[in-house]
Amino acid sequence: MPAWCPRRASTLDGFGSFKIGINCKGARSAKAFTVSDNIEDLHVVFTPERTTDNAGNRVKQFLQGATCQELPDNKVVKEDEEPEP
Repeated sequence: MPAWCPRRASTLDGFGSFKIGINCKGARSAKAFTVSDNIEDLHVVFTPERTTDNAGNRVKQFLQGATCQELPDNKVVKEDEEPEP
């Protein structure tokens, strides 16, 4: 791994880790590869912390206990209509 691209992650215990991701275009050879010509974008990659439950399933700590429910209808009132009481 080149010195300009360390393979490191910052970890927040109980939450997850962050690392830098790189988008690049290919070069004809390693010698033809340059940072200025081939690196297109840098971005942050987040990986949530995971543990394993008693059944061997991986559980994302950040989502443990999260629930989803359907919201009630959102009545849209047009400008020329009166809102319902």
